[in-house]
Amino acid sequence: MGYKLDIAKKSNYLYVTVSGIQTLDNNIKLAEDCVAACKKHGISRVLMDIRGLSGQPGTVADYELAKLLTVWQAGKTVSHAALLENGSDLPAGRFFETAARNRGINLYVFSDQKKAEEWVSA
Repeated sequence: MGYKLDIAKKSNYLYVTVSGIQTLDNNIKLAEDCVAACKKHGISRVLMDIRGLSGQPGTVADYELAKLLTVWQAGKTVSHAALLENGSDLPAGRFFETAARNRGINLYVFSDQKKAEEWVSA
């Protein structure tokens, strides 16, 4: 596994902290782990803090991940997903946000933790 995952249960969402290396395979596994955690805890909202990840697998990888989320029907398990990114990674995050939202996944990318928490818990 190329990343470390910590999960904390908040009032109505899971706060997931991730550190490690971003690759398409790691991102696929991470998405699977988040969907599984939501099912396990019976919570449909997740805030994923990915500021501890390094590397960016590229737009093709982000597009492929968004397609997989649709195939898994992740939106039926995860009603709200917020990604918390470093400001320098926002352009890539915005592309992924658009690709996911175009497939019906309710996902937004933030660089401000407070705004991410407000959105995911509202």
